[in-house]
Amino acid sequence: MPLVLDRVTRIFSYIDFFKGETATQVYVHNIFERAYKIHFPVALRFVLRSDTGAVMAASQRLLGPGHTVVFDSADFDVSEPFAGYLELHADVRHFNGEISPFLHLNADYISADAMATVHSSGYGPWPAGSEFCRGLFPPEPERRLTVSMYNHVNAEPIRPKAILRATLDGERIVVTRDLPAVPHRHMVFADLTALFAAQFARGATAADAIVVPDKPMHRPNFYYHRKDRRWSWDSVEHSAAPVETVLPAARRAQLRAHGLHPWVAPLPVLPPEYELDTKLYFFEEGPTQLHDFRFRAYDDQGACLLDVDETIPFGRILNVNEWVGAHGLATCRMVTLVPSDRSEEHTSELQSRLHLVCRLLLEKK
Repeated sequence: MPLVLDRVTRIFSYIDFFKGETATQVYVHNIFERAYKIHFPVALRFVLRSDTGAVMAASQRLLGPGHTVVFDSADFDVSEPFAGYLELHADVRHFNGEISPFLHLNADYISADAMATVHSSGYGPWPAGSEFCRGLFPPEPERRLTVSMYNHVNAEPIRPKAILRATLDGERIVVTRDLPAVPHRHMVFADLTALFAAQFARGATAADAIVVPDKPMHRPNFYYHRKDRRWSWDSVEHSAAPVETVLPAARRAQLRAHGLHPWVAPLPVLPPEYELDTKLYFFEEGPTQLHDFRFRAYDDQGACLLDVDETIPFGRILNVNEWVGAHGLATCRMVTLVPSDRSEEHTSELQSRLHLVCRLLLEKK
């Protein structure tokens, strides 16, 4: 028995789950055969809970090698609107070395307005004091930003704070507010736009939110929705807590000697018939204050159509499709950006790409 237990990896994951204004479809993929040569099914135990942790449904499904199991909100008899989360548990037995406790799952959130997609994993909570970013406030006054926070491991409530970073009267401001407490097994949804309504009423722009928990917490999600549709998500962003990474000067010089860059940000440009625009939000400079970038445009065969330097001022929202059109690049299907030579000349340390906190959106026209 001890030998068997030593060869078992216990995996826990969860994902936000809705029914009503927004329908949910969760896809759980068995990657263990491909990644670890584990050729037998995985017993997937699930529990659907309300936002207060009440159990609404619980059962088990077998997840065959290379297969996908779908959890559809239409199959669950819950009152609407429903907002909660789906817990997933699995014990994966392995004999060929350790495996990463990662459960690969995605969710589609489908409303009358849009379909939003988010991913999740089996990784654990982040430490207290983590700064969860990617919460960019939509510039349209009729749209809102809501955050979901979940307390899985703490017996005592998490008491998180929200930090607003914005431009007001030409100056950058930082405002901190208390978020609602998150008791054990609860999931709390907080309207961040309402929380900072006073700043937006005074004309705050180029704004984003940082969520900081006082106890360990899983990565929250940021949801975007219309003001009059509280549970109809048109976009969702899984937050991140960046870790500072600095490349030594010698390493940067070595990369430059080979015509390479520490990072390249690819921006897809879909054909007009898709009616989807790519937008780049430049709302966070990082400690190096990068503003000068080299843009390269490519067609679908990888041929470079344009190579030009651009300066992106803080707070700019760049519609990449419009940028491509302004340069007459009808066949462009990809734009990449890297720091220009000017950026490296005026920057003592070049940060990793995590510190260019810009948000890439594909938006319906």
